Amino acid sequence: MSGSCDATIRLWDAQTGALMQVMVGPRGWVQSVTFSPDGMLIASGSYDREVRILDAATGLQVGVYTGHSGHALHVAFSADGRHVASGGSGGHVHVWSTEAPHRSVKDIRDCGWVTSLIWISSTRLVIASSNSVTVCEVDSDNPVEKHYLGEIVAFAVTADGKLAASSTREGLTVWDA
Repeated sequence: MSGSCDATIRLWDAQTGALMQVMVGPRGWVQSVTFSPDGMLIASGSYDREVRILDAATGLQVGVYTGHSGHALHVAFSADGRHVASGGSGGHVHVWSTEAPHRSVKDIRDCGWVTSLIWISSTRLVIASSNSVTVCEVDSDNPVEKHYLGEIVAFAVTADGKLAASSTREGLTVWDA
């Protein structure tokens, strides 16, 4: 799957590389796309400041989340598929309920320019931004932990959730997650 500057989402056959479907809906450059854990939904974030939820089989839009003050550059489904997190250039991260697709259930402020969003459990979200890595518990108003590491350009967590890595202009840091 890929997002494009022509405001489309393209679904590709992973084995043959053939284009299977072109989905429309976003009104701006699609910066981030991801499948839900069950593969039934697709979330996209784009320059139009909206997060769209599409049915993966039909390509039809089933929800749209608005409320970003800047571009929606990153989207991520929680492990249980009940939430979608979105963030970008506006300094906020929104957590949306997939069960109530038009309402932000949490607005995390003062995040800086979001460079990555990774769920490490169904309720715990890691936000990598222009100046920090923050671990948030969705059900709490306070961050679990926050690390100021400099300008973060990339962030990743291993599939088993045991290691995390961040890349800054100064180098790479790996630690126990």
